[in-house]
Amino acid sequence: SENGGYHAAREAQRVNQGRIEELTFKLRHAKILTAPPAGKVGDGSLVTLDMNGREKVFVLGSHDLAIATDQAIISPESPIGAAIYGAKVGDTVSYKAPNGREISVTIKDSKPLS
Repeated sequence: SENGGYHAAREAQRVNQGRIEELTFKLRHAKILTAPPAGKVGDGSLVTLDMNGREKVFVLGSHDLAIATDQAIISPESPIGAAIYGAKVGDTVSYKAPNGREISVTIKDSKPLS
């Protein structure tokens, strides 16, 4: 207990060092992406989907985009993200939800996130 402050400081240092390593990795592997043109879905697209009669708006891309938008973000690696990636406005695509159900969505709009 006499060294409690010291041990807490060492633990905080380990946490900070881990965060520094994470950010360094992200910076070293960062790529500047060019969003696809309006009408086509890709990384950085603001996409409007018709999901079972309800319109939903998402940004397709990494969760690091959260600082650039208030919209919900879909990862391109997720089932729905992989299904809509590369599609065009007016296309209807389907994907398998985590519960095993097949779901169809229609792309209503796609434009670059600005």
